[in-house]
Amino acid sequence: PLFCGFRPLRDDSFRGALMASLALALEESHRDLQRWFLYHQECLLLGHDDFAQQSLSVFAEYLTAHLHFENHQLLPSLASSTSLQWPVNVYVKEHEKLLVQLANIQTLLQDYVGFSGRKKRLALLALLDVEQTFCHVMEHHEQREEKDLFIHMQVGDESLLDKWQASEAQLQQQYASVRLALESFLDENS
Repeated sequence: PLFCGFRPLRDDSFRGALMASLALALEESHRDLQRWFLYHQECLLLGHDDFAQQSLSVFAEYLTAHLHFENHQLLPSLASSTSLQWPVNVYVKEHEKLLVQLANIQTLLQDYVGFSGRKKRLALLALLDVEQTFCHVMEHHEQREEKDLFIHMQVGDESLLDKWQASEAQLQQQYASVRLALESFLDENS
């Protein structure tokens, strides 16, 4: 598939309320990230370069915040866990890989926007090809987190959940008007 896919949230009723709440919040963040990337790709296909750039920029900020939270808040709390299927450093390395791939996409998008005619069409094909690979890496990473990392969270207090919710609320507030404009544009062009 060309586009990042959406997956429904899992039933986390078997976990404690706090762990389930944090896991659900992070899984919902995965869905938000997928949504922003899809907005970006739809805008590319509709030929709206400004919205394509804007949505990728928001996606990049969301992804960076998400990975920063996991690297500096969540993963340290799991570093000594023996129940994880993969060691914590696997997640950190995947985060680094995602950021490198994202930087490449941002460069390709910047190049694409500057082109016209056939050169622009070929640049779009190259960009979408790289984005497809990125989507596959993202999808596998999210599945690994949701099927392993999130299940084994050992949350001792609500501070971790509070920190994530505060970070996400700030991003949602900051980009609410962008989201509305994008959704309106996409609805008009459906």
